[in-house]
Amino acid sequence: MKRKEETAIILSALATAGVPESNQVKSAVDYGLKLIRIRKFEERTEPKEGLPMLEKWTGDLIGKMHNSKVTYDEVAAELGCTKAYVSLILNGRRKPPDARKRLESAVSAVIQRKKETKT
Repeated sequence: MKRKEETAIILSALATAGVPESNQVKSAVDYGLKLIRIRKFEERTEPKEGLPMLEKWTGDLIGKMHNSKVTYDEVAAELGCTKAYVSLILNGRRKPPDARKRLESAVSAVIQRKKETKT
């Protein structure tokens, strides 16, 4: 719907509701600004097309890494790849075969190594 049509509908609704003519323009502007804010909020909160839906295991693994203070650099070193590649996998942009198994074992190995160096 075009802005002129929206404005006409709003003004008509305000007149029907008994809003005095002197207040109709101000009310229409206020209402229009609220609509704009709502639309912008909806645009920000709607999932964008083309972004992959993350698998649950990646979130669980990232949480485990965070709780154990394991960095992407440490996981990358354990796997023999780059930090960026680990990020691509965990963010769902790359899906190599056995990624879950390999990443989980790498994170576990780093955690085990950290425990051994503490004692």
